[in-house]
Amino acid sequence: MVHRHIHGVVVTINTLSSHQTPQGYLPHRYHSVYCDPQTNQIKGESTYTDLYTEVGGYQILSDRTIESNSTTVNFRFSNIQLL
Repeated sequence: MVHRHIHGVVVTINTLSSHQTPQGYLPHRYHSVYCDPQTNQIKGESTYTDLYTEVGGYQILSDRTIESNSTTVNFRFSNIQLL
């Protein structure tokens, strides 16, 4: 769980599942809630699902799906390489 005040909004992030690697864990699915810091009223919510690809011994984010307000957006990163 992460709870931060960022750019005039209180953000709470709960990790729902994670991916274990030899170096530690990476979040696989997590849920974010965005609230007004004065009233604590919820301004928005999103659920994220991340997938990783191993490149040169590193786990690199290769796919992110964001579900928010009945909308789903997917970002796929290709041609991933170390510089």
